[in-house]
Amino acid sequence: MKRRRKKRKINKHTILVVDNDPDICEVLQRALSLDGYRVHKALGGSEALRILDVLTKEEDVHVVLLDLVMPDRDGISTLKEINRRWPQLPVIILTGYGTLDTARQAMLSGAYDFLTKPFDLNVVKETICEALGSEIPGKV
Repeated sequence: MKRRRKKRKINKHTILVVDNDPDICEVLQRALSLDGYRVHKALGGSEALRILDVLTKEEDVHVVLLDLVMPDRDGISTLKEINRRWPQLPVIILTGYGTLDTARQAMLSGAYDFLTKPFDLNVVKETICEALGSEIPGKV
């Protein structure tokens, strides 16, 4: 009996995941790749800006998932820099430090949305689809 291989969905969107926790980056990369997204990872804000510099010259980046608390550069300053240089790029905050004040600060700084860890992967996917203005994979 032949095993059926699950077909990968084809998607033309690129996502940059920025989190200093490599496990979070890996989980998100695997899950989003299964939905057909091209996913790049950065382990900090400075690395994210370098990657965006290179990627945006070669292809479109459609969404950034950004942690707030990182050792090299905090998420709010990274968010502000992304909005300054790539104003059309939606940035979704994904943080373990989800207070009302940090959510307010992130939204006032230009975040598309604010999600907290531990996160529900379906909510992350839905928020990405909303930011892209596309249908949610697997939903009718």
